[in-house]
Amino acid sequence: MRRGWDGPDAALVALLGLALALRLAAAFALPNIVHPDEIFQTLEPAHRLWTGWGLVTWEWRAGIRSWLFPGFLAGMMTGLGALGASWPVVLGAIVVVLAIVSLAVVAVGYRVGRETFGPRGALIVGWLCAVWPDLVYFAPKTLTEVVAAHTLIVATWLANAPALAPVRGGQARGYVGLGLLLGLTFCLRFHLAPALLIVAIWACRMDVRRRWLPVVAGGLAVLAVSGALDWLTLGSPSQSIWKNIAINLFEGRSQDFGVSHAGAYVVWMSTAWGPAAWLVLIAFVFGARSAPLFALVAGSIWLVHSAIPHKEVRFLFPATPCIIIVAGVGCARLLEWWGKTWPFPRSRAATAGVLAVWTAAAASAATGPDYRGMWVGRAPELAAEAALRNAGDLCGVALAGLNWFDTGGYTHLHRPVFLYLYDQPYDERPDKRRLGDAEFSSFNYLIAPPDIARPPGYAQLGCEGEVCVYRRPGGCTPSERDEANRAIEALDP
Repeated sequence: MRRGWDGPDAALVALLGLALALRLAAAFALPNIVHPDEIFQTLEPAHRLWTGWGLVTWEWRAGIRSWLFPGFLAGMMTGLGALGASWPVVLGAIVVVLAIVSLAVVAVGYRVGRETFGPRGALIVGWLCAVWPDLVYFAPKTLTEVVAAHTLIVATWLANAPALAPVRGGQARGYVGLGLLLGLTFCLRFHLAPALLIVAIWACRMDVRRRWLPVVAGGLAVLAVSGALDWLTLGSPSQSIWKNIAINLFEGRSQDFGVSHAGAYVVWMSTAWGPAAWLVLIAFVFGARSAPLFALVAGSIWLVHSAIPHKEVRFLFPATPCIIIVAGVGCARLLEWWGKTWPFPRSRAATAGVLAVWTAAAASAATGPDYRGMWVGRAPELAAEAALRNAGDLCGVALAGLNWFDTGGYTHLHRPVFLYLYDQPYDERPDKRRLGDAEFSSFNYLIAPPDIARPPGYAQLGCEGEVCVYRRPGGCTPSERDEANRAIEALDP
């Protein structure tokens, strides 16, 4: 390790600019949903807190979700709304803010590369962090796993002695800051507790008074705020943590959504990254010695989540920044060894070649079968809701042949109208689906697949992919079934 933070330089600024451009271009050019939780566990509650209307999932009814992150999002909505910003601008601002926060991975990667293998190492690791598809794709996602990953990566870097040295200054403020980051990460994603403990032990060692006490104080301060927030909003201190654990551990609620074998993450990541996965693995092995803490954090997250029966790719994301940073360090280490053993090609040419290889690997993964589907996931549903948002005669919307959790909810509809859910029994003809005995007068717009049996009086306005918008003339006639059929109640398990 050479030295700690001494301010940005031109290369770092350029890499941050490149990373931000990639993240914003992907987010705005290809709006998508990777998982329902990015809507219904964060944005939708925030939208409901601000406007008073939104869908309520079972997790919020059970009181196992914290208002910490949704409260932050609601604060942004409120502030921008007070300034007169339109709803698309508000959603866009959230994307921009989260994309900027994600640049912490690039900055940390650059610093780790510089601290281990100088300017060339900084360029290689920073470049890889800027262009790797997982880090680009997930950056603006309103998922607590993603935000926790970004706070964790800063804490992991700060835990290294060279990083702490400049802020230590004979005082404990550096360790208090580390504790605050660890506490915040825990409140966002308590499943990362083993990794957080590893970071704390690495930073504090056996120094109780000067290190452990300020770290613990910082962590407890965040836990106290989060616990008090749960108490005020849910009914008991830290309820979003202990009740979440109780429901999923003793009632097995998470397993109702599927279970996978212990090696599922290996299969999923190798499939998503394709041949590039081998490049990452080899580089990671060579880089673990030079960036051991990052390797330990990544390994602990991988092992803990592999042992949990219910698995989702997003759960593993907090390990991804560490994996990519270690892989970049490993590549820089191999390049340094190559330069000592084989003087040709020259250093700059070799570095350019390495960057080109990693860029090709990232592009290969980003355009593979898995990512091709992720870049456009649920885009038709979002487009349909965006179109209805501007419909002046809208007085009610029904979803037919679609899952409510595959839509953008009221967050993307952003209109205070009833949103209906109906069971859609199959018609006798296997290629046609119908609405059943719905009262069509309660709504005047319908979002449904193109092969649905057309309701009386409804005309198809347009389709995108497998999602179409239908409309009938006239207004809506409320019925006694409104309260029973509207989605805000139908979501109750």
